[in-house]
Amino acid sequence: NATPMVLTSSQGQFADGSESAPSHSFLNNTDMGMYRGASNTLRFATGGTERIEVQSSQIKFTVPTFKLSETDGDANAGPIFILQRDNSASEDNGDILGEIQFQGSDSANTTNTEYSTIHSKISNVSNTVEEGTLVFKNMVAGSSTEVMNIKGNTVLVGTSSQEDVGTGNGIVIQKKSGQTAMAFEILDDDTSADSNNVLVGLRFDQDNNADGAAFIEFQDSGGVIGSIKV
Repeated sequence: NATPMVLTSSQGQFADGSESAPSHSFLNNTDMGMYRGASNTLRFATGGTERIEVQSSQIKFTVPTFKLSETDGDANAGPIFILQRDNSASEDNGDILGEIQFQGSDSANTTNTEYSTIHSKISNVSNTVEEGTLVFKNMVAGSSTEVMNIKGNTVLVGTSSQEDVGTGNGIVIQKKSGQTAMAFEILDDDTSADSNNVLVGLRFDQDNNADGAAFIEFQDSGGVIGSIKV
């Protein structure tokens, strides 16, 4: 009843196998193991189902949950997920360091539609004053659209240009081309309370008069209750 072994000092060659019968498996678990899926494609299966595919350009996991676990008892230790661009000091401003894509199908069964993405890029590569930017994109009307940046210590919404917000943290919100107003509203969830459920609102509006002056307006569910001309 000795355990079978294969010992060789040269290359061993095996049949391709399949996900239900991997060519490299185990006596007590024959539907788990490693097999050749296609040319230069290595696959791993458990329970007779492909779970990992390794190609020269990508590694694909076909599992509902991807878990990183840390067993170190140190309160300051935890799982670390690193996306690193290693280009031997050739990085430059604007280089993307890594990206997370959220893909799914659309009504035309286009399976690689990127509904949302998050990526990090270098905004200042200079030593001692390095700066990074996180870029958030969503699919809007069929086009991947940048909706928010976190550049250094400034949050940018509707723009990728960092305005002068001083040396501290800042938030810059810029309206889209063609918009005449922007609003911040606090809403309730009682649909019977009023028509638009605005408890309090702050609106930045452009005057329709020829002078083109701007207003800060305060409003409640009944509409504008006061304004300040800027």
